[in-house]
Amino acid sequence: MANDENLIPPSKGGYQFTQEDRIKGGIKSGESKKRRKRLREILEILLDKKMRSGEVVDLADITTIDESMEANLTAKETLALNLMSKAMAGDMKAMEYILKLIDEYPKDDAESMGQKQVIIIGGDELLE
Repeated sequence: MANDENLIPPSKGGYQFTQEDRIKGGIKSGESKKRRKRLREILEILLDKKMRSGEVVDLADITTIDESMEANLTAKETLALNLMSKAMAGDMKAMEYILKLIDEYPKDDAESMGQKQVIIIGGDELLE
C-alpha cells in the first residue's frame, strides 16, 4: 500500500526502477507475441491437413451429418463438425460460438442501434 514511507521519489532513482521494469515487460511481451504467432502458424498448417490417408471428400458433396462423420475431411472441417455436434447435443457455448461465427448472434439493443450508455458523475450543476 502506498504511503510516504515506502514511496521512492524520482530524484532518488524511483523512475529508474519503473523504466527498467517497462523494458523488461516490453521484452516479455514481445516474446509472448512471437510464441502466439508461431502457435497460430502451426495450427493453420495442421488445420489444413487431412485426418486420414486417402482422398479428402468435398463437403459440398455430403448431404447429411451422418455421411460427414464417416468422410475423410480436413482437420478444420472435422473441428467444425465436432462443434456442430456439440451444439446439436445442447451445448449452449457451442451454439453461441457458432451463431457468433456466422453473425447470427443477437446483439444488445443499445449496441445494435449504435447507441452508447453514458454515465454522468457530479452533473448536478448542469441541472440548475
